[in-house]
Amino acid sequence: MSSSLEDIQEKINSDIINSVPEKLKRPFIDAIASKKLRLQNKDITAAELIDYVIPFLNNNKNVIDLDLYLNQIGVEGARALAVNKTLTILSVCDSQIGVESARALAESLTLTSLNVSYNQIGDEGARALAENLTLTSLNADNSHIGDEGAIALAGNHTLITLDVRNNQIGKAGRNALNQSIQARHENFMQQKLTFLAVMGTKIRNDALSDNNNSGVRPLLHYYYIGVNNGGNRLDKFLLNEIVDYIKPNPLKVCF
Repeated sequence: MSSSLEDIQEKINSDIINSVPEKLKRPFIDAIASKKLRLQNKDITAAELIDYVIPFLNNNKNVIDLDLYLNQIGVEGARALAVNKTLTILSVCDSQIGVESARALAESLTLTSLNVSYNQIGDEGARALAENLTLTSLNADNSHIGDEGAIALAGNHTLITLDVRNNQIGKAGRNALNQSIQARHENFMQQKLTFLAVMGTKIRNDALSDNNNSGVRPLLHYYYIGVNNGGNRLDKFLLNEIVDYIKPNPLKVCF
């Protein structure tokens, strides 16, 4: 059965590749093996994206990384990309992405890394992207963002890396970003606690006592980890392993 499905996929890919403009043929072929579709500086329009690129992505769900640097994506192209359910990494650097395009991309439910640098998303676009809860990396270098956009992005607690260099961010925006960085380090238990599922094991109060595990109690804050059947006591080594795993989610910002 799997073999026949692979044959069907191969046939569809062959039909797609045979029907696309010459500039797309080699990148499509390479992407099937690499899982990365590289379409930098191909002068791709929104119509070509919708007619050729999106069908290819729909037939090759293992291609999760798309680079559209220096193309003509615009609003309609951004909307088509936002509804894609397999892409996790997307670059639309210098690809005619404005406020409405940023709003469309902010609706994506699968993207974790987005590059909108060298576009004009402005404060409104930055505010829209700040509402997204799947992005962990955002490059908005040279994107016409001011204090309002920076403050909105500083309030996002899922971003881990943020590049907002070469924008119009003043003192208020810089202060908000610096405060967000500090808060990530000081209050990570409240802002982004990573729960571990340790099957059949829980941390008992006496295992978290200050006498037995100095410094562990405030970090784990009495949270049970994987409260299931059993109830075996974790030894100090495993507790340390858990503490190493539950890391703060520091916001790394370039500005």
